[in-house]
Amino acid sequence: MHLYYTPQGAGNTTLKEIKIPNASLDCKIIEHIERMAMIKVNFKWSDLGDWHSLWQFQPKDLDYNYCHGDIITHDTTNCYISSVNKLVTVIGLDNIIIINTKDSILVANKTQTKGIKQVINQMLKLGREET
Repeated sequence: MHLYYTPQGAGNTTLKEIKIPNASLDCKIIEHIERMAMIKVNFKWSDLGDWHSLWQFQPKDLDYNYCHGDIITHDTTNCYISSVNKLVTVIGLDNIIIINTKDSILVANKTQTKGIKQVINQMLKLGREET
């Protein structure tokens, strides 16, 4: 994970980067802030910590699919499908996440998204750089 910030100082526009271990924001950053202000707001909050949570807040078609990009579905329900660079066709699937980036494709059951972290760790061990 990379954290980007601008150091204090009038007119400073230099962007600095800190590489920090992958972890939740509250564990690695917020717990260590000495001076922090909070503002009370009135809106619905959800920790979008996995793909299923993200799917819940996206607009869906009549079959409860969220489709982003060039997507064609048939007999497909409750899916999160995103493609950045090519047509993705999906037939006869339910409760699946399909993410097509410029250099990789993720296909997972929405109930198994916790396994994505293990797959990413395996990719890192193998020296893979796909995103």
